[in-house]
Amino acid sequence: MCVSSEGPWAILVHIKTGDSAHAVIVPLFEDAERAAKFLRFLEKPFPHIETKLARYERDHWDVLQESKVHKWPAADLS
Repeated sequence: MCVSSEGPWAILVHIKTGDSAHAVIVPLFEDAERAAKFLRFLEKPFPHIETKLARYERDHWDVLQESKVHKWPAADLS
C-alpha cells in the first residue's frame, strides 16, 4: 500500500513475468485528497514511494506498521 503522511493513496501490485518483476500502482479514489495525490503522481512521478505491506482479509485491510521506501523509476511517456 502506498502511503504518505495523509494516509494511503494507492495500492502497489507486484507482478512476476518470467524472470522479471514489474509493479503497477492502483489508485484509491475513496476521497478527493487521495485522488488528487494519484493524479499528481501521474503528472510528475515521485522519485520515492513509501509503502506498507498490506493484505485484504474478508472485509478490511491488515496493514503492517513498518514502512519501506522504494525508488520509482522515471519514465518519459511524451
